[in-house]
Order: sequence, then C-alpha cells, then structure tokens
Amino acid sequence: MFGVTTSDDYRPVAWIGRYPVRIITIITALYVLGMFATVAMQTANSNFLVFAFQYPMFIRGAFWQPLTCTFIQTANFFFLFNVLFLYWSGREVEAFLGRRHFIQLFGMLLLIPPVVISAWAPFGREWIYFGSYEVCIGMFIAFATLYPNVELFGWVTLKWLAFAGIILGSMQELHAYTYTV
Repeated sequence: MFGVTTSDDYRPVAWIGRYPVRIITIITALYVLGMFATVAMQTANSNFLVFAFQYPMFIRGAFWQPLTCTFIQTANFFFLFNVLFLYWSGREVEAFLGRRHFIQLFGMLLLIPPVVISAWAPFGREWIYFGSYEVCIGMFIAFATLYPNVELFGWVTLKWLAFAGIILGSMQELHAYTYTV
C-alpha cells in the first residue's frame, strides 16, 4: 500500500550507549526545545506568533509556519504529560509502521490543521494555530487503532479512551472557534 519497506525502516536512527534513538525521540526533543524557545521568547517580549500558523501570513510567504506551529508550546504542568504521551504512543506506532511510514503519518498530522484552517479562510474564519494537541491525540489514535483492546489503568480499553479523547477535545475547542482574529 505505501510502497516497499526495508528492514532498516524498523531500526533506530542511532544509538546513545545502549539506548535507541528513534524518529519519535528526535521529535519529542524538538517539542521540549520548542517549549523552552517559546518561554524564552515570551520572557523577552518577542513575537513568537510569527512561527504560529496564520493563513494571511502564510499566503504572503511565511511558508515555514505549517512546520513550526506545532513546536510552539506554552509552559504548563500538562506539557510534561503531553510529551510523555506522545513519546509513549509514537514509539509503538513507529516500531509498528517503520520509519518511512511513521514520517508520513507525522507529516499528515502536522499538515491537517493548517489545511483545515486554510479551507475555512475563504469563509472569513481565520485562526492563529499553534501547539501539539492535535499531533498528540492523532498519534494516540494511531496507537489505539493498532492496539484497540489493550487496557489502560486496568479497566478502560484504548479504543474507548481514544473516542473519549476525540469527544472531549472537540468540546474543549468549540469555544475557541467561535472567535475570529
């Protein structure tokens, strides 16, 4: 379906001592660096929103925004859980899919929010998009798709937790989409 894969696709990119370094390890490190950079820019009163996805800026040449918007992270208590959750589910998805297919999946998760926001722009709806919520929940849904009946916390299966995450995440974001920029 996706093309030919090799056994190298399932091996780590590198090793640090006895520990494998996978693509998700690098991505997780980028999220942590993004959080530190965002906090540093906020502290310096710099405009970090040039890295967020904003359709008007994007069509005027800010083509980096779909790639950088997800790494803008505000510092809060739940960021730690977000990164651990991304690493945990992403590691299993990468091990199952292989490196090339995992990169394709991650690329889709990065690009879907800017594409959806761009589709709404002609209707007068413009948002500033940044953060990793959609990527993390997308990775967890991929993980739950691979292992739907695995129980988490000893009583809830991943398929129901993923479903609850979609519903609650949608409800959480509904108010944010009633305002325009």
